[in-house]
Amino acid sequence: MREENLDLTCFAIKDEWADRRIKENEGKYRSKFLRDRDRILYSKEFRRLSGKTQVFVVGFDDHFRTRLTHTLEVEQIATTISRGLGLNTDLTQAIALGHDVGHTPFGHVGERFLSLLMNGCYNNDIRVFNKDIPDKERGFKHNWQSLRVVSSLEKHRRDYAKDGLNLTNFTLWGILNHTGKEHKRCCYENIGIEDIEASSKCGYLKKNNACKFNGIHSLGFYEQYKSNLNISDCWSFEALVVEIADEIAQRHHDLEDGIEANIIEKNQIIERIEEWFIDFLDNDRSLIQNIKDEKDKSFYMPLINHLLVNLLVRQIIRNSRENLRKIMVKENIKTSEDFCEYRKGLSAESYTNVINYNEEFQKREEGLKEYLYGIIINSSLAQKMDGKSNFLLSKLAKAYITNPQQLPDSTIHTLFKNIIERFDDKTYKNDTEKMEELHKIEKYEFEEKETGLLRITLNKLHKSNLSIYECALLRTICDYIAGMTDQFATEQYEMLYGSKIKR
Repeated sequence: MREENLDLTCFAIKDEWADRRIKENEGKYRSKFLRDRDRILYSKEFRRLSGKTQVFVVGFDDHFRTRLTHTLEVEQIATTISRGLGLNTDLTQAIALGHDVGHTPFGHVGERFLSLLMNGCYNNDIRVFNKDIPDKERGFKHNWQSLRVVSSLEKHRRDYAKDGLNLTNFTLWGILNHTGKEHKRCCYENIGIEDIEASSKCGYLKKNNACKFNGIHSLGFYEQYKSNLNISDCWSFEALVVEIADEIAQRHHDLEDGIEANIIEKNQIIERIEEWFIDFLDNDRSLIQNIKDEKDKSFYMPLINHLLVNLLVRQIIRNSRENLRKIMVKENIKTSEDFCEYRKGLSAESYTNVINYNEEFQKREEGLKEYLYGIIINSSLAQKMDGKSNFLLSKLAKAYITNPQQLPDSTIHTLFKNIIERFDDKTYKNDTEKMEELHKIEKYEFEEKETGLLRITLNKLHKSNLSIYECALLRTICDYIAGMTDQFATEQYEMLYGSKIKR
C-alpha cells in the first residue's frame, strides 16, 4: 500500500471507549470529546488565558503571544497532525484546549515561584509556616494544576460539583501528560557551592542547606488525582500529538516574538534554518528566497511561520505514519477492535516515540530549541520581565500569608471549604481536637456562613499554629495566585503595596 493511501484510523480512540467519573446522559449531536472540548472552552480558567504571559508579559506589546493565543495555535497544529495520521480530532482538540488551563500568571516564572512556595523554600523571605507540612500537601506544576482545575476547581453541574467539569478519562490523561509529570532537577541546586557533596544543597533561598527533596521538588499534593486515571485505559496517540504540537507552537512563536522584539533578525534565523535543516527542506527553497527578498515585516513574518511550522509538521506526520505502519504490520492491527485489544495492559511509555521526528531530524530540532532558548528566553528583555514578575508574586504571597484577611470574600469561603476537606484526615486529628478544646471552634463553624462570621473564625485560626489551617491556607493562596491574569496580579500588588485604593 502506498504511504499516502495508508489508512491509520484504526489507531484513533473511539468515543465509546471513554468514561466519566460521574455517568451522564450523553448528548445526541456531539461526541463525548466534543462535549469535553466545549466545557473547557466555556470555562473561566480558559478565558483567563487571554491575560496570561506566554514569554513576554501581557501588555508589553499587543502583537506578542498570550497563553490563550498559544493554546489556539497548539490546537490548530495538533488538529492538522491528527488529521494527517487518521486520529480522533475531537479528542485532540479537547486535550489541546485544556492543556494549559492550570498555568500561572507571568508564564514559567509564576510556575517556578509557586513550586518553590509550595515546597517550603521561602521560609526565610516570606513568613511561610510550611517547615513541617506533610509531603502530601506540597508541590505545584502547571500540568497537574490543569488536571486539578478541570477535575476540582471549575464547576459545571451541582450533581458532580466535586468532580469539576467531569471530563472523560482520555481528555484528563492527555491534559496531564502534555509535559513531564515529574519536575526536573531544581535550577537552583548547588549554585555557588564549590564542593558538591553527594547530598543535594540549595544555592538560592536556603543557601547551602540540605534540600529535603534532593533537588527535585515534591508533587505530593497531586497524588490524590492519580486514582482518577488508569494509565492502561486512557493513554492515546492523540495525547502524544498535543505534546509535540505544544513544542512546535512554542518554537515558531518564540521565533516570531523574538523578531518582533528586535532580539533576533530575520536573516539570522533563516541562515540557521538553512544550516540545520538543509537535508529536509524539500521544496522550500523558493519560499526561503522569498523571505530573504521581502523587506516588509508584515509580509515576511507569515512566510517564516509557514516555513517553520510546515517543516516541523511535515516531518512529524511522515515519521509518525511510518511508525504506525510498522506497528500495524508487526502486530497485525487492521481494525479499531484489534487496536483496542492490543492496547490493553500497555503503558504510554511503550510508545512515547511513535509520534515523533526521526532521530536525525530530532537532533536538528533540539539545536533550534536550544538556540532560541539562549537568544530569546535568556534575553535581557525577557529576564527583566521575569525578575519583576517574581518580585511581584512573592510580595502578593507574603501579604496573603501574613494577613489572609486581605483575601476576597469568595476566596475566604474557599479557604474554609479546603479546611473541611481535611477535617476527617487522620493526619490532622490532633489539630481538630485542639480547635475544639482550645479555641472552641467546631466543624459546623466552617460550613458556609456569612463572610463576616467566617472572618472572625479566621482571626482565631491564624493565631493557632495548627497545621490543618496552614496547609489549607497555603493551597488556597496557591490556587488563587495561579488563577490570576498578569494584569489582575499587578493590580492586586498596587492595591496592597501602592498608593492606589481600589474597591
